[in-house]
Amino acid sequence: MVKSERDLSIPSPIRDENSKIYFDAASEGRLMIKHCTTCNVYAAPVERYCGKCLTELQWEKASGKGKVFNWTIIHQAAHPGFMNETPYVIGTIELEENVRIFAKIPDVNPEELHIGMEVNAEFKRWPNGEYLPVFVRSK
Repeated sequence: MVKSERDLSIPSPIRDENSKIYFDAASEGRLMIKHCTTCNVYAAPVERYCGKCLTELQWEKASGKGKVFNWTIIHQAAHPGFMNETPYVIGTIELEENVRIFAKIPDVNPEELHIGMEVNAEFKRWPNGEYLPVFVRSK
């Protein structure tokens, strides 16, 4: 089905062969990142090769714990599907594994956000059934 320019549905992540492990784990409440077994460094899920030694990266379960590195408050939706969600917070989360990922930080008063705020991954189901991590304040 071709979507019209006026489609107000929230755009959903698209699963492909490269992201299958990531989405399968997310649907089970696990956050996966990439790991270089040669250099013992971690990388974001989108990376395929180690930036240091070019070894092919392997999937590994992350702790799901991190700290807010920075954030922005979205006031104007970049897609019509997000119009009813504004304002919302998108942040860079530095995971315990020393890799940064981008994610939504829901249900937080922007005035309470601060660099170094401890957060944990939770998983939100999107309209197409896929799950993605969001990060909430640690309790």
